[in-house]
Amino acid sequence: MPVINFTQKDLSRLKPPDNGWHLCVVKSLDESASKDKASINYQFECEVLKSEAGDQNIGRYCYPGFNSKALGFMIPFICACLDISLDKFQLGEFEAGKLIEKKVYIKAREEAFDGKLVKKYTEFASASAVPF
Repeated sequence: MPVINFTQKDLSRLKPPDNGWHLCVVKSLDESASKDKASINYQFECEVLKSEAGDQNIGRYCYPGFNSKALGFMIPFICACLDISLDKFQLGEFEAGKLIEKKVYIKAREEAFDGKLVKKYTEFASASAVPF
């Protein structure tokens, strides 16, 4: 039988952060085909470093996600990570790897979806502009 090694990171992924603003660091980006294979889903993994909702959130993870059919929703996230204003964003190709290890404030909130409460991450602020 295999031996499975669980880490603190595995445990931290079990519970999303509480509602509120969290200073996070972007750790990775995953891209996968959508269910219908007609678009690509981009999901960032962001570790909480500091939280207005309490220290129990430190080490937990936020997972802001975006879809290739609505890439415009990713622009505020990119701008916040790069600490630039929306009017400074340059259209064209963007190397998403530039966001890894960038710090960003992410607001977590709950929203009803298919009869369940799910975490949503749709508001972002640069690490230099504390939003609370």
